[in-house]
Amino acid sequence: PIGVCAPRNYTNGFIADDHSLHDNWLTEYATRPQQWLRHRIFNYIAKNATHMLMEKDEDCAVVHIRRTDVVLHGAASRKYFAVEDYLKELKENNFTHIKNILLFTDDATAIDEAHEFHPEYNWMYLKKKRHRGSEGGWENQIPGDSPADEMVAMLSEFRLAQQCDIFVHTSSTFSNSIYRSMVATGRSILRLRPDEKKDIHIFHQNNTESAEELQKKLDLKRRNVSEGLHIMHQNNTVSEEQLQKKLDIEQHNVSVGTE
Repeated sequence: PIGVCAPRNYTNGFIADDHSLHDNWLTEYATRPQQWLRHRIFNYIAKNATHMLMEKDEDCAVVHIRRTDVVLHGAASRKYFAVEDYLKELKENNFTHIKNILLFTDDATAIDEAHEFHPEYNWMYLKKKRHRGSEGGWENQIPGDSPADEMVAMLSEFRLAQQCDIFVHTSSTFSNSIYRSMVATGRSILRLRPDEKKDIHIFHQNNTESAEELQKKLDLKRRNVSEGLHIMHQNNTVSEEQLQKKLDIEQHNVSVGTE
């Protein structure tokens, strides 16, 4: 299970010739949790993680979706990206085979969105209290009652992220910390950024409206799906009526033939 077993090909930095990897190992060694904290992280993952089993040779990707108060920073606001935008990064870079996604997010609606619109993926995440959208207000990063548990959750995500070699995220200092934990394994980690497209401003006043824009986009998708199901139901109803008429005619012909 992810988070219980050691990361694949974990090197501890000892065989890393690259200087930057060596620095990452030194940082990890100097800041490694004490045993009691490692034990607490282990127990937290075991208790709060969703089903996190993968086949031995399957790949996974980490997706970090930062939302909540990023739209409340005025001219420095960042955009709410749809889950679909992160998955497009995988598809556009020929990683269509990856279906195991470690989802790290501060927004509970992102988890709902992932399951509702992208059920073909194996979504793996920690079950904990999260804000919905920007309801928590500005710089309120602790939705639960325990700052200690929130810190353990963050350290747990660093641990989990070390299982994967691909990282999809937008601008975030927490994303940088996740990345550092991943490269500390000594492996090469690919970073993909949906917010680095040519027509996107990472920090902009217009991004304050992106939460409402995303909600409208998702509501439209829901209506389209609902209308599509309604049309399918109508077509099936018509087909059933046509079949019944055909059966009635055949039954009538049989009755006439036997008289």
